[in-house]
Amino acid sequence: MTIDVVCLDFEASGLAPASYPIEVAIVDVVTCKVQSWLIRPTDVWLQRGGWMPEAEVIHGLSLQRLITEGVPVEAVAQQLTSALRGRRVLSDRKESDSKWLRDLYAAIGLPTPPFLLEDFYAFAKQVASLVNCHADTAFAKAEAEAWLKFPIPHRAEPDAKRNAEILRILKGD
Repeated sequence: MTIDVVCLDFEASGLAPASYPIEVAIVDVVTCKVQSWLIRPTDVWLQRGGWMPEAEVIHGLSLQRLITEGVPVEAVAQQLTSALRGRRVLSDRKESDSKWLRDLYAAIGLPTPPFLLEDFYAFAKQVASLVNCHADTAFAKAEAEAWLKFPIPHRAEPDAKRNAEILRILKGD
């Protein structure tokens, strides 16, 4: 079974309305190719005051590191667009990741992103039901195996890798 999808994950400066995206990663389920970016906050985001100190504790990413090592939003958006054009893109937190995606593209003047996010869990359970008559059990087992392989939560790359791994396990790779 071929699954031509990409798993995407964002991390953010907090959960308040003024928060903004700080990291994004994508993982191609078939090739396992990973792309990840720290996102340099825009001046507007910094002025809104959306940085939450709790986020730094959770992600281990300081605001100073994002400012000095982060990639400008224009470059992140361009590279995401290039990598994801025409692809099926999955997120395990579709609602919040869609917000961060919209915020990223709005920062470069685009009212909507050039692609949509689909619900990872709905897709994964559909895959599980195609390959196993006990879909919920198969999904739970794949999820447990993936967590053992990628145990670090709240960083975009390991979170996206974990979801891609779940799909690879479900399809028998």
